[in-house]
Amino acid sequence: MEEKKKRGRPPKIKEITPELLKKIENLAGAFFTQEEIALALDMHENTFQKMAANDPRINVAYKRGRDAVKKQAVFTLRQAMQEGDIGAACFLLKTKFGFREKDRPGENEKDSKQSEAPTKIVFSVIGKKND
Repeated sequence: MEEKKKRGRPPKIKEITPELLKKIENLAGAFFTQEEIALALDMHENTFQKMAANDPRINVAYKRGRDAVKKQAVFTLRQAMQEGDIGAACFLLKTKFGFREKDRPGENEKDSKQSEAPTKIVFSVIGKKND
């Protein structure tokens, strides 16, 4: 029986090296998508995804890079909040803790009065007194 010929060009990356994994991690940490990383590695996105499916180290490197950026963003946001940036505190409350101004108990959507609850929550989170 005759062997089938492989289709497509031969892969430029024949081996997953620590250097390649570090490059993937760095690119992911620079907000590159998987498609952009594939282009930077001179391959099609599908090829990159197949490599990632066959070698879990690639997904780990990608996630590690994305997590590093996430940690830095959260650290910066938290630092701004602790320095009194109410916008940063509100953003953190809304995105990480699900706080929604319309979801406050006891407040009617038709009622146009502003509650002091968000201010009290924000100041209690950042450690400042509400004067």
